[in-house]
Amino acid sequence: MMFSDQEILEKEGDDCWFNRYKTQEFRNLRSVFRLSDSRVAHESGRPWYVGWAVCHDAVAQELHKLYHRPAFIHPDSTPPKKPWIFIGTPGPGAHFHVDNVDLPSWQAQLSGVKTWYLKPPPECYWTCPVSLQTTLYPGDIIVVNTNVWFHSTRVTGSDLSIVITNEYD
Repeated sequence: MMFSDQEILEKEGDDCWFNRYKTQEFRNLRSVFRLSDSRVAHESGRPWYVGWAVCHDAVAQELHKLYHRPAFIHPDSTPPKKPWIFIGTPGPGAHFHVDNVDLPSWQAQLSGVKTWYLKPPPECYWTCPVSLQTTLYPGDIIVVNTNVWFHSTRVTGSDLSIVITNEYD
């Protein structure tokens, strides 16, 4: 069963979160998909960054056709069900936080460049580095338990950053 664009953009619920981070002008996913080409290309307006959970099975299945699950994740691991998308122009990203999701996750950088900043959990204070930083380019994947490690991101470079994220066990 396929959904209409209207249903996809307006679905709400616990499984369908949308985070506009510091881009207050975006009220929902619909506002992202209504951006002008010049705004998407960051030729006009302020920088922007958003994330959302793909909560329609049909849409998630289509997305899964666009990439391959990382080979280093065991085949018996939980199959990807509900991907998350993070997209934004150079500049902002996510503030420092820990996630509250079921499992650790991996994130594949599809387009653009994004720098991750990581801080260890408190119980690792004496043995872990104070902080870590890594920059992802298209084709790179980061695997991190975002439920434990404090993390923030910043879109760098000049292109729109697009990533897809999935949990694994």
